[in-house]
Amino acid sequence: MKAIIAKKLYDTDTAKEIAERWNGRGVSDFNYLREVLYQKKNGEFFLHGDGGPMTEYREECGNRTYCGGEKIIPFTVEEAKEWVEEYSNADTYIELFGDVEE
Repeated sequence: MKAIIAKKLYDTDTAKEIAERWNGRGVSDFNYLREVLYQKKNGEFFLHGDGGPMTEYREECGNRTYCGGEKIIPFTVEEAKEWVEEYSNADTYIELFGDVEE
């Protein structure tokens, strides 16, 4: 997916995939949710999320009717740190952001 946000290009095909969060549901499930954190070549982070009509990625597709959808969300370094801490693992965090205090 490609998106231009604040005059910047975000492209899932050219960015590096860092980590993925998936709730284990199939794409036909209304609660299906998948998010992937990416890092652009310039170091910026962004999240690509897609999900069913019962998730935050839903899109209106008719008169008060919702369908699944997808979205790219630019992340600050701090937001990326929080996302990796919550949904990935310590090795990924340390690889991206360096050692942390014990």
